This record gives sequence, C-alpha cells and structure tokens, in this order.
Amino acid sequence: MMHSRFWIGRLFWTGAVLTFVALLAGAISLVLRAVGDAGGASGVWGVFLVAACAWVIDLVSLVALLAWRAIQEDGAPREPPR
Repeated sequence: MMHSRFWIGRLFWTGAVLTFVALLAGAISLVLRAVGDAGGASGVWGVFLVAACAWVIDLVSLVALLAWRAIQEDGAPREPPR
C-alpha cells in the first residue's frame, strides 16, 4: 500500500511538469510563428505534442493507480450492497 502512495505522488509531479513543458512549448511555438520562423515553430510544436501525449498517458496511469488503490483499501466493501 505504501508503494502506491509513492507512485501517485510521482505521477502528480510528472503531470505538473508535463503541463508546464506543454504550456511553455506552445507559447514559444506561437511566438516563433509570429516572428516568421516556421521551421523553429514546427520543431517546438513537436515538443508540445510529445509533452501532450505523455501528459495523457500520465493521466490514464494516475486514474488507474487511484482506482486500484481504492479497490485495495481495507475498508472497501468486497461485495456490492444488496
């Protein structure tokens, strides 16, 4: 049970960092496109897309881990109520 708390914390922090990277890359891409550097904007847009895909994977992993932890709790009912 303690290991899941560690990984939940890691997934939260990873999601925060990925959000920051995606926002920063998106802003830089817009600035580069505005000043006329289409090649640089495309490269930074690729960084944004990778960060966005990793963020989605992180979110799915976090939801799965939280659901698994909720199921494994000692106080959780084992059978559905009648």
